[in-house]
Amino acid sequence: ACKCMSFYDLAKKYGMDIQQCQVEIHGVTGKGPVIPGTHIPSSKLLSVEYVYKIQSANSDAELENYMKYVDGACTVGNSLKDDILQSHRFERL
Repeated sequence: ACKCMSFYDLAKKYGMDIQQCQVEIHGVTGKGPVIPGTHIPSSKLLSVEYVYKIQSANSDAELENYMKYVDGACTVGNSLKDDILQSHRFERL
């Protein structure tokens, strides 16, 4: 989970208080275009939701602002196609 690694790695640099972080990733798949030469639709990843289970003294607003750094450092998330909806939410531990 490069997202959690980014939380930890960047925390000191940006003055964040991250004691614990876990991430669950939920994906939604659906039908894509028909496979050439068949009548069968391909399967496609439509959206990804990252659920951050986090222990931090920082507010949700501060964590939300911090996400631009976390998202910018995540090679997996940045490698997903632009047409795949990516979202996140926080749950406190």
